[in-house]
Amino acid sequence: MTDSHGPKVPRASAMVMRESLVELRGHRKRRALRRTLGGVVVLVALVWGANAILVARPVASALAADSAAAGVRIAAHLHYYVDPMTLVLDLRRADDAAPERAFYGLLVAAAALDTADLGFRRVLLTHGGRASFIIAGDAFVALGVEFTGRGSPVEWAWRVLPKLRGPGGSAALGPLAGALPPLLGLGPRDAGVAARRWMSGGQ
Repeated sequence: MTDSHGPKVPRASAMVMRESLVELRGHRKRRALRRTLGGVVVLVALVWGANAILVARPVASALAADSAAAGVRIAAHLHYYVDPMTLVLDLRRADDAAPERAFYGLLVAAAALDTADLGFRRVLLTHGGRASFIIAGDAFVALGVEFTGRGSPVEWAWRVLPKLRGPGGSAALGPLAGALPPLLGLGPRDAGVAARRWMSGGQ
């Protein structure tokens, strides 16, 4: 009687074949994982590089070049590093004795980004990742266009105050902010209070 199932494969050879198949599948999985990780690394590098070139470097260079902004350090990046319509200005350091100079630093950043012809729908003022204020994109552009750097840094800081909104969109310094004349409206104390709020992440 003829065996219709073909020649029998020795048990040892079958085990070797199974082990080889398992090893091959493992090798393919490891290779696919390496490719995935490599792609993620490349993507992260591209996102970081785009943020550094487009916004972080211009802002850092402008602040370093302006002596009136000494003591102010602002890190700029896109929201979540990928949203091109939202700019984040994270206040890393400010002068405790003159906190309103943080807003002067904001103006320096606005002018630098206006020079780079960059516009945004909104700008988040954060500290440690926590939002303190929001500025509309067109208001931020206007601040950058108006800023010349001449005159008192404190007077320039006052110009920022009416543009500030709370994280929820309400007026940050009350409903009449910017609507009253200088003697009755916003003053140096308000600039200091707002700057400290930015420095504390809205606390």
